[in-house]
Amino acid sequence: MKELWHALARQAEQQPAAIALSDESGSLSYGELWLRIQAQAQHLTAQLAAHGASGRPVALAADNGMAWVVQDLACLLAQIPCVPVPPFFNETQRRHLLRDSGCALLCVGAPEGWQLQWLDLPAVTLPAGTCKITYTSGSTGEPKGVCLGAGSLQNTLEALAERIGSSGVTEHLCTMPLAVLLENLAGVYLPLWLGKRVSLPGLSSLGLGSMQRPEPARFIATLAASQADSLILLPATLGWLVTATQSHLLPAERWKLLAVGGGKSGQQLLAQADALGLPVYEGYGLSEVGSVVALNGPDCRRLGSVGKPLSHLEVTLADDGEILVRGNPMLGYIGSPALP
Repeated sequence: MKELWHALARQAEQQPAAIALSDESGSLSYGELWLRIQAQAQHLTAQLAAHGASGRPVALAADNGMAWVVQDLACLLAQIPCVPVPPFFNETQRRHLLRDSGCALLCVGAPEGWQLQWLDLPAVTLPAGTCKITYTSGSTGEPKGVCLGAGSLQNTLEALAERIGSSGVTEHLCTMPLAVLLENLAGVYLPLWLGKRVSLPGLSSLGLGSMQRPEPARFIATLAASQADSLILLPATLGWLVTATQSHLLPAERWKLLAVGGGKSGQQLLAQADALGLPVYEGYGLSEVGSVVALNGPDCRRLGSVGKPLSHLEVTLADDGEILVRGNPMLGYIGSPALP
């Protein structure tokens, strides 16, 4: 993702004091962020070399925060395959993820900093050019490792900037785990690409510390305390926001972009959001093509649809209704034959 690095270096030069990231511990300016990414990339490269694991994947298991973003971007800069660990994975799924991807190092987030756990796992052969391995949810079977290249991520990034660039967003607040590719790419890489600010409250602060026992009131309170004007929502969290707006807890006019995905939103919910003046843009995607396939935007929106395909993709329907996407494929699944 050379273009992303050029953008970060340019932001560090042109607006070094502007805030790039913030969480409950503080903030990082663009100048500080760029220096920290470079230093961490060198550190990780040296650590892997010292353990005879150069080129092996590194897994990240931590709460949302600046440390996660710096570590992830450092892996990308150093061309170290990064494997985000979803916090909602159970222990069996976590063990499968680490072994399946042949991770050499697991970085576990802790209040005092990263805890590095070196893993005695056999190496696996990854498709050439793999920079990120994102795992499917496992809802229909064992989670599969989707291998993505830098070009695929960059293509999605630029197409998203083209689709929502006119929204005028100044600060994005991450509401989903950063291990979810959609939030990782559209909620972190995209705002940084555009020179905006990213707010990273912990999942517990959002009332999402336990996916089985969510706390909508905490979610809304965290949004109300922030200055963010952009969110990526699931249908459920959109419902919380609609209810809060109806109850006058949050003004609709503060938002410039509310992207919704991860499932089909009900027509009634979308109609309620629209009636309140909430700028909701529904989309559709999947990890195998770099996360986002289609998205409504400020300049092209049809309520109840997932919008037009992004500019770098071609979407057609097979005779049986299957959605066929061409133009930004993954490199392959771990352990599967190479794709044609």
